[in-house]
Amino acid sequence: MLNEELLREGLAKVVVFEPNKKYLEQFKTIEKKAIAEKIGM
Repeated sequence: MLNEELLREGLAKVVVFEPNKKYLEQFKTIEKKAIAEKIGM
């Protein structure tokens, strides 16, 4: 999924617009990992 790749590379941030929360936890986990590894922006 493109969203996952952008998050992994630190090129995106998780933003939620109700009611679209299906992948929220998955995306937050990926985003936290990229931040911890100081990847991307």
